[in-house]
Amino acid sequence: MLAWTIMLCFVAAVALAQVQARPHVLLLNSYHQGFRWTDEVVQAVRGTLASASPVEIHVEYMDAKRIESPDYLDQYADLLRRKYTGLRLSVVAASDDPAFDFVLRHRGLFGDAPVVFCGTNDITPDRLRGESGVVGVTETVDYEGGLALALRLHPGVRQILVVVDDTSTGRLVRERLEGVRRSLPPGVSLHFSPTSSLGAVLDVARTTGADTLIFLTIFNRDDAGRFYEYDEVPRLLSEASRSPVYGAWDFYLGDGIVGGVLTSGEAQGKTAAELVLEVLKRGGTTGLPLISRSPNKFMFDYRQLQRFGIRPDRLPKDSIVVNRPVGFYEQNRPLVHTVVGAFVLLSGFTVSLLVNVVARKRAEAALRVSEARLRGIFENAGEGIFRVTLEGRILMVNPAMARILRYDSVEDLIRVTDAGAHVLYRDAGWRERYVARLMQYGVVRDFEARMAARTGEDVWVSISSRLVVDEEDGTTIIEGIMADTTARKEAELALQAMNVSLEARVSERTAELARANDALQKSMDELRAMQARIVEQEKFAALGGLVAGVAHEMNTPVGVCITSASFLADKVRGLRSEVEGGSIRRSELLDFMSRAEEASQTLVANLGRTAELVRAFKQLAVDEAGTNARTIELCPFIDDILGGLRPICEQAGHRLDYECDACGVQMHVAPPALAQVVGHLVRNSLDHAFPTGGAGRMQLKVSCPEGGVELTFSDDGVGMGTDVLSHIFEPFFTTRRQAGATGLGLHLVYNTVTRTLGGPSSAQAHRERGRASASGCPCQTPVATRQPKSVVSRYDAVCADFPRVHQTKEVYEIS
Repeated sequence: MLAWTIMLCFVAAVALAQVQARPHVLLLNSYHQGFRWTDEVVQAVRGTLASASPVEIHVEYMDAKRIESPDYLDQYADLLRRKYTGLRLSVVAASDDPAFDFVLRHRGLFGDAPVVFCGTNDITPDRLRGESGVVGVTETVDYEGGLALALRLHPGVRQILVVVDDTSTGRLVRERLEGVRRSLPPGVSLHFSPTSSLGAVLDVARTTGADTLIFLTIFNRDDAGRFYEYDEVPRLLSEASRSPVYGAWDFYLGDGIVGGVLTSGEAQGKTAAELVLEVLKRGGTTGLPLISRSPNKFMFDYRQLQRFGIRPDRLPKDSIVVNRPVGFYEQNRPLVHTVVGAFVLLSGFTVSLLVNVVARKRAEAALRVSEARLRGIFENAGEGIFRVTLEGRILMVNPAMARILRYDSVEDLIRVTDAGAHVLYRDAGWRERYVARLMQYGVVRDFEARMAARTGEDVWVSISSRLVVDEEDGTTIIEGIMADTTARKEAELALQAMNVSLEARVSERTAELARANDALQKSMDELRAMQARIVEQEKFAALGGLVAGVAHEMNTPVGVCITSASFLADKVRGLRSEVEGGSIRRSELLDFMSRAEEASQTLVANLGRTAELVRAFKQLAVDEAGTNARTIELCPFIDDILGGLRPICEQAGHRLDYECDACGVQMHVAPPALAQVVGHLVRNSLDHAFPTGGAGRMQLKVSCPEGGVELTFSDDGVGMGTDVLSHIFEPFFTTRRQAGATGLGLHLVYNTVTRTLGGPSSAQAHRERGRASASGCPCQTPVATRQPKSVVSRYDAVCADFPRVHQTKEVYEIS
């Protein structure tokens, strides 16, 4: 007994090891179940791999025809990551371009598994650059060969109508056919169908005649976004048009096209499966070629050949003709095989029964046990299992199918479908397409349909079935399984609804932002208008200060002149009385002449000073009246400006020094603008640099470094911190608002230099040893004797953080 136990354990361990060692192959399809091309690829891959070696096949569908959102692809990648974590894939097979691009973009999801592709277009070295372990077969449509074959079968054709949509694939097809246009025979023209809707295409097709050939390429979606099944378009075209319809893919065959050089999904899948087997055999892709020639075939529909009078002997060699009438054997091959097999089996059973009656009884007992087991599996299966006639009458169904369709019992389901199973479908067209495909291929896998539940709700199901012959009466029936996919379908619909809601929210937020921007623009316009008014007020205030300074400066010489004139008048009256009295002496006359000469010199000197002040003020007044530029002597002009500002400084107890190292330099400049810059710099120091009083010193220095002209203004006041320095050019920024300051002084200087004088549009702060300064760049070369390139205005003040360390407030360069 122990020996038997050990042996059974050993056999179980070996079997488990064999299961774990079985290679796992993932087939990732670009499109959805029920899509004929995808179904053919999956069917061919399954059949080829199943017939060659024990391989575990995992099939996934991306549904890229109907969902193209980047968020969906990210979520789909996360789904695959969760689903295949811990499973080592031996090969990843990708069907069509979206799946192949997805695999290349997310190769990390599949470890180091080699990649085999099929049904892809335009595989170039650039597309595979940097990728290793990739091999496959490309999908190359032979447009030129297909059109040449059609023209040979229909020599009277003079124009070709190409049916193609405006999707990305359709535009690529249109581009390829534009190249084929040049190779058409003389007298044959090529036109493209409208893309607005299938109805518009059918309207054009109804106008064609015997001299027209319709070439159907891709028409999955019209301009309105409506999706069309592949079997719908060729059928409607064939019904609407008197012209022959040719195609480029085999999934159109049997639905209305004559045929042509067709690209086959079955051939693509079979070739890809053979490459997968080679990769598994070799342990990699080394030595395997990239198959760039698509395995296209000459394929035709016998019914369409008869319709247009095309004899089969005119077709190319090795052509495949579908829907050809067959004899009794070909038509009833399953039945014949069943009958022959039954006869052989009955003969064997008869011999066996005659040989051993006991064995027959044991076999009957074993059969009863087997039937009980199968019945248990049938009754307790999680998926629906059914057998129905071609007309839809239910022969057998398990409880799971009744539950899927929301019926209380199997009997209720059978009772409802007495008139046929089509009542279970939400749209009778679903069953018609399902039966048509089943009749054509004999097997349908993963056919997706929308069913009507007993409760009235929609139930989405996936059906896999086949045609079989009933052993009792020999009739052809359908047997298969049905899985409930409602949850997955509802998730897809919810995702689509979420995308629509997100787009609406984005539009709403965009509108709110536009309204906020309009309100902000209105506030900015009002602020600029207020700023302009305050700037004008500051200009008049500055001019008033300048007039007060000049008046104060003229007061002293005029007073001296009045005093001297009064003194001289008194002396003249005294001399006159002495002369009239005849008592004048020589010494008195000489004393009078000495004092008169001294008074005259005083009068001349002070009147000359007064005349100079009047001339300077007159020149400034003329400059204030206009903004036209003129050529000035730089140093004397600035000296005149400071002459009017010194009395104000001296009255406040401060000294204003002037140093000019640019003697002889002439500039072409707007004088009032330069005067405003100097005036605002001086008044800004008077207002801010000496808050505690005391004697201060201000200095204006003019120099010509590196061929330019630089004005540097500094003071030894309290200075400013770096936090103030970063805002000094901003309008309305001031540290003395409680004292009535507007914060526009240095902003006016900034505007005058950058706008009126054409200086730089920005200033940057930088630190040198002992001081901080700002710099700009020249905008044009002034007219100057020494040809200076620029004028730079600087304003320095002692920094509060560093004793006797200067910090520049502003620097401008002007023309």
